Amino acid sequence: MKRTLISMVTAAFLLCGMLAVKLQAATHTVEVGDFFFRPSTVSINVGDTVNWSVIEGFHDTTSGNPPTGATWESDLLLAGESFQFTFDTAGSYPYVCAFHFGIVLMPGLVSVASGPVLTPPTVAITSPANNSMLDAPATISIAADAADSNGSVVSVQFFVGANLLAIDTTAPYTTSCSGLPGGNYVLTAVATDNDGLSSTSAPVNVTVRHIVEYRFSSFSPNALTIRTGESILFTNRDGGTTSSHTVTGTGGETFCGNSFVMFCNRTFNTAGNFPYRCLPHSFQSGGGFSGMTGSITVANNVVRPPIVVLTQPANQQSFTAPAAFVIEAGCAIDPDGTVTQVQFFQASGGGAPSLIGTDTSSPFNAPAVILTPGTYTLTARATDNAGLISTSAPVVVTVQAPPDIRLAAPSFTDAGLFRFNFNSISGITYRIDGSANMDSVVPMTEIGSLTATGAVSTFVDPDQRSYRMYRVRLEP
Repeated sequence: MKRTLISMVTAAFLLCGMLAVKLQAATHTVEVGDFFFRPSTVSINVGDTVNWSVIEGFHDTTSGNPPTGATWESDLLLAGESFQFTFDTAGSYPYVCAFHFGIVLMPGLVSVASGPVLTPPTVAITSPANNSMLDAPATISIAADAADSNGSVVSVQFFVGANLLAIDTTAPYTTSCSGLPGGNYVLTAVATDNDGLSSTSAPVNVTVRHIVEYRFSSFSPNALTIRTGESILFTNRDGGTTSSHTVTGTGGETFCGNSFVMFCNRTFNTAGNFPYRCLPHSFQSGGGFSGMTGSITVANNVVRPPIVVLTQPANQQSFTAPAAFVIEAGCAIDPDGTVTQVQFFQASGGGAPSLIGTDTSSPFNAPAVILTPGTYTLTARATDNAGLISTSAPVVVTVQAPPDIRLAAPSFTDAGLFRFNFNSISGITYRIDGSANMDSVVPMTEIGSLTATGAVSTFVDPDQRSYRMYRVRLEP
């Protein structure tokens, strides 16, 4: 009966300050025969394992020379059996076959080095700056620097809060998201290296201000609900360089005071309802005010719907039928939670939208194949963890009729097989039909298919025939 004896030693880890690193582990095989260890000396790193495999005779492996068994000692092993030991301490470990010690010299040596230390990559968001302030609806462009001292960075993930926004696998590492409503956002980046180690950047805080415009005799919107700690930009849109409006609080919040202002920014840190008015364009009525008035409701918990923007394909992009492309919502996040799914739809000719596909993980995308020429409207519908739903702005694409398929450049291979070229569209699968002989085009049977990788494709007939008619068609 084959026996495998395994001695396990705790995997080695090295702590440097607050940075956790690990050693790269490997298994090294030593063959055992009459009367040798091959190789007799093996050099390994801390955390590596040596596997002694008996290929002939019967032997053991015991640490020490002469044998002591202080570090390891195997049972007597027969041909086909093995013994493993994992080394967690650097040093030089001589060993022998104790069974044959004193009969024949059969020495071995394991040299254990401290080994290469793998450190995780470094990553930092370089743009936007921490505590940046933007105005709604905002476009955030994010850039990160990432490096790995003992390998390479294979990906950088960008997060907005708990939402995975995008994954970039090539430097410079960037992404963007548009249409963000007012609120406070936390951006982070996670870099992963070729050893599977990862690091998270320091967070970057971004404030997107809600906008309240005032012109003529009204505020827009005149009622707004925000979350505690969020900011509002009150801004005059009458034109000119002077304002004839005030933004004056009528309760416990002063807003922008009693002076005429072109704009002012206010951050609301206390929950409650806060009314305000324009002094020259409002008047007292009963117990309150009428005319140019407004109110801000500040709550500790405001649940908002998700944001979803189609980023591929581009609006007004044109394709040739059959069109195969990826529809992607590269900006799908939830301001106060996570996006649980994104559904993709297409519609044409005024008809109802039809579902292309559903994706439940970021980056959200789905393959689309449109066979019929025409104009199509694409949309994405995002659902968040609270069940709220948002629909993206539409993207319109045009699918044009494909060009005629033309066969050209007939020739024979060195093996005597007939081949020809035909014009093709990359990514599209074509079927090739062939006749039984030259006497008739029917019946045509499928003799092959290929997916084009360029504008010209080559088909080689697998049958050695002197005469045959061919037809190339799009895969239905």
